[in-house]
Order: sequence, then structure tokens, then C-alpha cells
Amino acid sequence: MLAIAGIFGFVYLNNKIEVSQHPTQEEWLEVYITHKIREAIDNSPRKVVIDINVEEGKIFVLLRSSTGQTAIPNSGRLAYIDDVKNVISGVLEKQGLTKNYTFSVDYIPE
Repeated sequence: MLAIAGIFGFVYLNNKIEVSQHPTQEEWLEVYITHKIREAIDNSPRKVVIDINVEEGKIFVLLRSSTGQTAIPNSGRLAYIDDVKNVISGVLEKQGLTKNYTFSVDYIPE
């Protein structure tokens, strides 16, 4: 009986603590866009590091070559940038957020 009372008390107190366990829209977008970008460019022969920041209606994406990778020519950088822009546009359109967010993508040379 004491165990049952303890369980009910625990559940009651846990429901009274108002700590959000859910990500904000910006946190969710950061994770989701990173995942979608990785899906789009992971099959490429060169590995790229993705740094993404979502805040106040703006999405910033920085791409750079992984450590030990050879230098990517400018045309390759532009192709990565175009691919990432297409991914972000697709995500924002699918989620109905095109009016809420602007984005920029840049590739940092080695």
C-alpha cells in the first residue's frame, strides 16, 4: 500500500514541476535541418563539417572540410552551398515556415 501511495505521489509531483521537456521550434529546426543536410551530402566523396545556428528567425549554416580532407575547388564549394540551400528551402516549405525564417549558407575555405 505504501508503494502505491509513493508512486501516486511521485507522479503527482512530477506533473506539478513545470519544466519543458519539449524542444523549441528553433532547436527542432536546427536538429532537423542538420539531419536533412547530412542525408543530402553524406554520399559525396569529401566529408564536410556542418555548423548550424537557428535564432530569431534566421538560420546560419557554415560548411567546412573535415580535418584531413583535400582542398575543395570553388565549383565544388558552390555545389555544396546550392545543395544545402535547396535542403533548407525544402524543409521550410514543407513545414510552412518560409515567411518566418531567412537563411544564409557559406563555405569556409581551408
